[in-house]
Amino acid sequence: MLRVQNSSKEKITIVYSNTNNPSSTEENNIAYYIADYVLIKPDSVNSIRIDGNKYAWHRYIKRGKENQLYLFVFSVDSLKQYDGVYSINELCHMGKYLKMLKYSEPELKKMNWKINYKGD
Repeated sequence: MLRVQNSSKEKITIVYSNTNNPSSTEENNIAYYIADYVLIKPDSVNSIRIDGNKYAWHRYIKRGKENQLYLFVFSVDSLKQYDGVYSINELCHMGKYLKMLKYSEPELKKMNWKINYKGD
């Protein structure tokens, strides 16, 4: 299970991909990413899950060409203005995220699958 600690001062949401140019995600609807049960409030931790067993993240990362996990960090407040206008994939392609993080599986294991997002 991947966990994200939000040490920034704003509500964030995470889009994950095994490529740096996502063409599809589990959910492509912005409303999903701004829902209360998905967003990560300041000074809190949220888990990001994918379907499958305990090796699901391993298989997902290995399916990517670069064997990396990419996390696109979005401001929830910014996403609200795009809801119904663009898809989450379009916003990734447009670079409307706060930050793109990338990790190899060994890096994630070293961090015990917990990422600390500190903001700018």
